[in-house]
Amino acid sequence: MISYKTLISITAIFFLLSLSFAVLGFYTTDYSLMTIALLFAIAGLLFKAEMKGRLHNPFNEK
Repeated sequence: MISYKTLISITAIFFLLSLSFAVLGFYTTDYSLMTIALLFAIAGLLFKAEMKGRLHNPFNEK
């Protein structure tokens, strides 16, 4: 099982990538970069939801 700190780090990386692509997209007014930022944000939210479901599962093998 992956540790909690690793999962938080992966989620933080997704959100940092999202933020950096959003800033770069707004700076260059490039909609493809803004779309990539949106996809990273969605991936981060989905990863966080999956992480919450796995960590709080009472039937989880440890």
